[in-house]
Amino acid sequence: MQQIPRWLWAVLGVFTLAVLAALALILTAPTPSTTITLEQQNDFDGITVINPARPMENFTLTSHENKPISLYDLKGKPTLLYFGFTNCPDVCPLTLYELRKIRERLGEDANKLHYVFISVDGARDTPAALRTMFSNNKVQDFMLGMTGDSEYVREIGKPYNVHFSYGKPNEQGYYTVEHTASAYLLDKDSQWIRRYAYATDFAIIADDLKAIVSN
Repeated sequence: MQQIPRWLWAVLGVFTLAVLAALALILTAPTPSTTITLEQQNDFDGITVINPARPMENFTLTSHENKPISLYDLKGKPTLLYFGFTNCPDVCPLTLYELRKIRERLGEDANKLHYVFISVDGARDTPAALRTMFSNNKVQDFMLGMTGDSEYVREIGKPYNVHFSYGKPNEQGYYTVEHTASAYLLDKDSQWIRRYAYATDFAIIADDLKAIVSN
């Protein structure tokens, strides 16, 4: 029997490897049913639902009435949290104004919520400073202020992805604070259930809150 030349064995080997490689690509390629498609959501209304609800740890700060107050003291009603500072020139006053509009739209359901302002500027935001801010913005009848050590507040804000940083003081010692301006809703058991993006229409927030407190 005639012996097969070595060069032919080499050709056959290369051909076999090529066929096996092609088969491997075909077998491992994703089918249409396993392809992942990411779609841009164009109907975002400013509300992020936290699902499942996320239990939040307790914390204790000083209230605008200069008394210790804890998050868990507020259990029994949903709590709307906002992080800001009293020297804020625009974002915080606008937020307080919109909270007034939200309460007006909620009507008889307005008192079924706690409204909490947590200072990110504990060095300046004394209980008295919080009281003055609330009075100037006409929210003193319903707003609860909390203040304390800024680094402690930073730890409180981390689970909510709240960030803040301080600007360089001017010659008079004044500085501003860049901070996350969203609002956060906890249910009656202090579980995080909503994030409301800054500048979300107050009517959208009010209607969402009304549906929650009415259940």
